[in-house]
Amino acid sequence: MREDENQEFPVLFKILVIIVILSALFGTFMSLVDFALVKSTSREISKINGTMLGSMSDRLNKIESDISNVKSSLMPGGIVDLYVNAYHFLSNSQMDLEKIVTLAENTKGKTYFLFYITGERGVWVGISKGGKYVFQSEMRPGLSSTRFYVNTSPEVSTSYTFMVDSSTVIMSGSPSQTYILVLSKNGAKIVKMRSTMMRVKDLFNK
Repeated sequence: MREDENQEFPVLFKILVIIVILSALFGTFMSLVDFALVKSTSREISKINGTMLGSMSDRLNKIESDISNVKSSLMPGGIVDLYVNAYHFLSNSQMDLEKIVTLAENTKGKTYFLFYITGERGVWVGISKGGKYVFQSEMRPGLSSTRFYVNTSPEVSTSYTFMVDSSTVIMSGSPSQTYILVLSKNGAKIVKMRSTMMRVKDLFNK
């Protein structure tokens, strides 16, 4: 009986040793697997962080570049300043061109009138047709460039030309400073306003 027990003991011991060795090997294997997974995960996280940092850096650089471009555009001599100057130049050129076209127009056989303002200050002048203003402005001293065609129309309409009829009403904020130069096929004459209001037809009764 003792001999059998002595024989079984080495076998159990061997089995136990094998189990311990296998457990150690399995533990080592799992440790290596965990290490590999941790390392792989670490690499992925580093890669994601690098991508995100790179993307954020690119966006920040673009934002800084856009801000710099906006600042340079708004500075004197920048693109916005150039556009504004170009717009004003073209606007002034267009107005001057309209004035030239108006002055160069052939008015033979047509009746129209202009305002002449005396003194050193401007005078408000209004033109009412059918109860509605067709023109109102503060005119500077001197001969105006605006023409008012009576019962006719200009060859080319500009911002300096207006069409009126005999019933149109002329108004002035300062009649004593307001003269009207009338030109027609019968010649030219100057009419001084006697009151703040008069009709166009009255220009031809004087």
